[in-house]
Amino acid sequence: MTLSESLMDLSVRVNKLEDSAAATREQNRARLEARRQEVEETFDRQTRDFQAKVESNEAGIQQFLTETRASVERQVETMRADYKEWKAEREVGKAQRAADEAEETAEAAIAAAIYCVDAAEYAVIQAALARGEANARAGGS
Repeated sequence: MTLSESLMDLSVRVNKLEDSAAATREQNRARLEARRQEVEETFDRQTRDFQAKVESNEAGIQQFLTETRASVERQVETMRADYKEWKAEREVGKAQRAADEAEETAEAAIAAAIYCVDAAEYAVIQAALARGEANARAGGS
């Protein structure tokens, strides 16, 4: 197998590993997102039930419950907004860390490639010198 073929094989294997890792992360993320959706649906159902109870009670109680519900909804909306903001900040940080890691990996790969090119050049020079010596000895015999 040539060096180019070996590098291509390595690249394919690394891509498969990255795909598997991403699928695993996404599966966990999907579970968390599904659970968050369940919690939101439960909250929404409880809110509707709460509203139905409010409507069936006396005016004074109804006003108290309506104000309480509005207060809770404002708090939940604040929490949702905070969550969205946190998530956006986290995504930016995650993307920056991924970019930093990719740059570090690229730098290491470039250093390894430079070393390999230098080693290859050295080997070519050694081979040329050895061939020249062999030809000189063969011609001088």
